[in-house]
Amino acid sequence: MYHEIEISEKSQNLYYLFFNTGSGSVRAKQLLNLDCQALELTIGCKQVKIKFYSIMNIESRKAGYQTLREDLKFNQQISIVIGGGDGTMMWVVEQMLEFQIDINQIIIIPMPFGTGNDFSNSLGWGKSVPHDIIGYNYQTLKYFIHQWEKGYVCFFDVWDIIFKTTKDGYMLEINRTIQGYNKQVVKDRDGLNTQLFTKKMANYLSVGVDARIGYGFDKHRTQSKHINKICYCLEGLKKMFLRTKKINEVIQDLQYDYDGQLKTLFKTSNIYEINDGNVISWQPCQSILEFRIFGKMQKEIKIFKLIQKEHHFQMVCLSSMSFNSIAGMGCERLISGNAQRIAQSKGPLLLKFREEPNINLETYFQVDGQFFNVINPQSLEIRPCSQLPNGKIRVLRCQK
Repeated sequence: MYHEIEISEKSQNLYYLFFNTGSGSVRAKQLLNLDCQALELTIGCKQVKIKFYSIMNIESRKAGYQTLREDLKFNQQISIVIGGGDGTMMWVVEQMLEFQIDINQIIIIPMPFGTGNDFSNSLGWGKSVPHDIIGYNYQTLKYFIHQWEKGYVCFFDVWDIIFKTTKDGYMLEINRTIQGYNKQVVKDRDGLNTQLFTKKMANYLSVGVDARIGYGFDKHRTQSKHINKICYCLEGLKKMFLRTKKINEVIQDLQYDYDGQLKTLFKTSNIYEINDGNVISWQPCQSILEFRIFGKMQKEIKIFKLIQKEHHFQMVCLSSMSFNSIAGMGCERLISGNAQRIAQSKGPLLLKFREEPNINLETYFQVDGQFFNVINPQSLEIRPCSQLPNGKIRVLRCQK
């Protein structure tokens, strides 16, 4: 069991703010005038310094991570504010690991600049920020810092996602351009089609129709958060009238690691979608890991790991829940009780895809809001992040 760190232990005078100007609300662009600069502000009786870096600018983010690494030599811990959407959170964590920054010394604070912002919302920081995120004489920014000073630290699970395709398989993603978009094959560092895709997951993962909706949404993504939500809803309605392969047509079974041996959790039958997430925006409890599977009647199974007790995150198990319809899943946002538990496990998990000779299998996959079209998938593995201590990061929760 892990506990929060007392405010007095984490109180500090230095913050870093890494912001993504490409996130859904694009309000982060207001910070461009502060890029690669530092502000010294008075919060109560305390002097606080905050440094700004744009992660969309290669030189800026490199300078930010290098400066951060130097500052950590003289500071026991530093809070990193990440201004962006759900996907931006893990992007920054991955970059810090590449720069060999000691994550043990980092406290992550989400600043919701994206479209969904489930990660920020689950920690109590909400799903949006004011239109003016700086304010006259930095008053809005000072308000944010004041709230951060009152927050408390807890641990949050991060997962390694390992997606494999067959030798003739590949993954496609949407690349937005000024002229529109194009589909491009995901490459490895040598510029070759990759049969092994790895990524860290903090929030959610899905295989199936939900990822297909997101893949279609990526084609029409805009710089307006509200228009993006409308586009997403329209894609969802459109996909209800298009045939999506049932999961039993592409997935063989789901297995879990039990004392080093793989055990079958269940085999697929009449299922549409699998979704896995660290954060769910509509479930009435705090979850650490969930799976969702849509079935023949758009049935859904959720597997989620719990639990929040007071300010503690305690690992328990993976529970599988089923929904009778997509409508039932949507109604869960408003009225709970649409699900039924069918299985549970502790994980790690291994999802095996079917092998059909001379037939190209096709499915859709997403992780933290990054969407892919996958041809000839082989397996999907989910396990605690090996690069992080106990597979966890430290995050700041809002003191309500």
